[in-house]
Amino acid sequence: MALITQCTTRFHNDPWHHLSEWFQNDDRTPFVTTHGRTFWEQAGEDLRLNRFFNESMTSDTWLVASVILKDCRHVFEGLESMVDVGGGTGTMARPFLMRFQG
Repeated sequence: MALITQCTTRFHNDPWHHLSEWFQNDDRTPFVTTHGRTFWEQAGEDLRLNRFFNESMTSDTWLVASVILKDCRHVFEGLESMVDVGGGTGTMARPFLMRFQG
């Protein structure tokens, strides 16, 4: 739910209304054109946005992990190690550990 909420905020949707302006300048993304900085720069200073983004990614990761473990479990059977290189919270690795431990 957090990902859907994030994707529907004015803050995240405003860049879509600046696409024509973005196509005519040298900004890297429409977000920069709209807000004057990258999303990551904004999230680095706005703790609420940072927390909201991380919650959204966690929610999305749980969904992806459940689908992978349901439909592709055979791909992971027999692995002896796995590294989660995402956001440093272990959100993707945790469901695999619970399913394959021991």
